[in-house]
Amino acid sequence: MVEVVWKDQIRQAFPKEVDYAHFMGQFSQNTGIATIFLIMFTKGVVRKFGWFVGAIVTPMVAVITGALFYALVLFDNIMDPMTTAIGISATLLAAWIGSFQNFLAKGTKYSQFDPTKEMAYIPLDSESRTKGKAAVDVIGGRLGKALGGYTQNAIFIITGTKDVISVAPYFAGVVGVIVGIWMYAVGALNKRYHTLLDTQQKN
Repeated sequence: MVEVVWKDQIRQAFPKEVDYAHFMGQFSQNTGIATIFLIMFTKGVVRKFGWFVGAIVTPMVAVITGALFYALVLFDNIMDPMTTAIGISATLLAAWIGSFQNFLAKGTKYSQFDPTKEMAYIPLDSESRTKGKAAVDVIGGRLGKALGGYTQNAIFIITGTKDVISVAPYFAGVVGVIVGIWMYAVGALNKRYHTLLDTQQKN
């Protein structure tokens, strides 16, 4: 939901195909660099601060950087005079903030979210672990992407427009709700995870 609006901002900031391709090339390079650094320098987060902190990092990054990005997109009339004062348009700054949001979110996913997700299977018995991984990795991932696409199309149909900026407030609302549910789920899973670990240790 963020990426659709972000790519629209990039196309506005870089209308020429060569400039767009150059920007996306830089984005891919920065994503790789950010991921490597995050894996190298945050690998001790779970050991030092616990499972909950490691698992909550990714949705926290998503909500903070997503809020900043949508603020630039939705309030560009207010932000543009401020950003112009430092020599950059609000649209271009939104494109860069969106890039930062994307590669930071992907970096924290690989460095924190994926390891904590795998750790959540540890207290389960063999059968539950196998069924759980199948449900999450096979069904969950594909279902999430499908629902994201359906939600976008539904918003376009209901509003009667294909203009991304016009529907950006609805996208922002959906993102806020999803991340809120995500963070609640992390807290609930954290309690169950530690309860199972404590039970295993007692046995």
